Amino acid sequence: MKRLFMLLLAAALSTALAYPGSVPTTARLRAQDSVSSAVLATLPAKASLEIVSCNEKWCKVTAQGKTG
Repeated sequence: MKRLFMLLLAAALSTALAYPGSVPTTARLRAQDSVSSAVLATLPAKASLEIVSCNEKWCKVTAQGKTG
């Protein structure tokens, strides 16, 4: 039971953590991982953001109060 609790706690913490980052140049924050997806915001160069998760081509981030 203790082991199950620790595994669930570790899983919850790993998904709750975001990592700080920034964009090197102006970038578009999109609603989904597609260039045809709606633009939620245009981030200026050096804008701060939180990296939520990444796949092989895209990262899900939070910036300016929006996540995409």
